[in-house]
Amino acid sequence: MIKAGSRRVVFVVVVVIGIVVVVVDGGGFTVGKEQREFDYFILALQWPSTSCTNVTVCCTTNACCRRAVSPTEFTIHGLWPKYEGKGWPSCCTNETFDETQIRSLFEDVDKYWPTYRCGLVSSCDNRKGSFWAHQYEKHGTCGSPVILQEYDYFLTTLTLFYKYNVTEALENAEIVASDTKKYPIQDVLNAVHSAFKVNPKLACVKKGIIKEIYLCFDKQFKLRDCDATKSCPKSVKLPKFHKPHGKLNRSKLIGTRRELKMSSMKPKRNPNEKSHRRRTDKEDPSLLRGAHKRRTY
Repeated sequence: MIKAGSRRVVFVVVVVIGIVVVVVDGGGFTVGKEQREFDYFILALQWPSTSCTNVTVCCTTNACCRRAVSPTEFTIHGLWPKYEGKGWPSCCTNETFDETQIRSLFEDVDKYWPTYRCGLVSSCDNRKGSFWAHQYEKHGTCGSPVILQEYDYFLTTLTLFYKYNVTEALENAEIVASDTKKYPIQDVLNAVHSAFKVNPKLACVKKGIIKEIYLCFDKQFKLRDCDATKSCPKSVKLPKFHKPHGKLNRSKLIGTRRELKMSSMKPKRNPNEKSHRRRTDKEDPSLLRGAHKRRTY
């Protein structure tokens, strides 16, 4: 469990003509919408090839279009608090994403938690922002009482991603990207189960193409079984990555750069600048630069 500080929780209940309004300072609820505490976490990992299939517009913030080595493994979609059964809490506070809070993590976030689109994404209260803003404001704000701050949300997610290498688990079972081969879905599930001793969940799009793999965790970040997979057929595909043919849209690029300050943010730090990073005795040392070598793109 990764925590940084504590928050004072204040409940104000107002009854007006039978309507209960719940206002919470620093908790897991939103004004006017009661949401109970979540039950467990889902680490959602997306397959780049599937995410990039329908990309027609390129920009420097879109990882599908980067002039670098093609993505060859699952990347992070998000860490989502979830209820048992159906449903999940969302937009639990009025807190907005502040990119400066994760400046020290940006190189990792940009590389392993990329966006596969251009432009802005809808977030809470009809706001628009970056892909990371969407993930934190919609899901990260609902991590209380386990995750209380933005930095902890991103650090925790990266730590879990480093520790549980799904791509490696599949490769060890000889399940690799291919444009022609199909794999029995049970073989894919068994490969992850063999590595981590829990049942994952798959999400597929048409023709059995794998879109995402989910790993589930309890509130102490111990692995647990996920719900059964229902959106995939008996045989699935894991296609190779092919860069889209979309042209670089200059007008789109300019607009995106204005809005996404992080796209041009450098991980270098002024020695006189105070760090936004608050290390704790529970911080995973694998996040320190150069401590992990398994990432390949």
